[in-house]
Amino acid sequence: MPTIQSDPSDPDENRYSFLVYDLRTGKIVLVYHVYVATGAIPPSESDIYSKALESASSFTETSRDSLGALQYDGDVTTLKHSHKVNVQEKRLIEVDSGKTSAARQKSPIVPP
Repeated sequence: MPTIQSDPSDPDENRYSFLVYDLRTGKIVLVYHVYVATGAIPPSESDIYSKALESASSFTETSRDSLGALQYDGDVTTLKHSHKVNVQEKRLIEVDSGKTSAARQKSPIVPP
């Protein structure tokens, strides 16, 4: 499992974001954030992954088994409408231009 690196100069160093998506279409259905207080021990990535799927399932009334999640550390403010997940490759793509946006994307988290 990838390690989350902290950068003291990064104001978002204690933010973990997951893009929860439909496994059939790749549509992003929820952006899930966890903020950890400075000095606190963050939850494991698998715990965050599980909570992200649980929240998205409840919010969208979709089966948890039909959802996946990618950890993402880029700017999430415009993702929902301009991006989706290529389900086969488990990577983020732009919907309009088809270009990938993998520069700041972290490895997908495999469910426990």
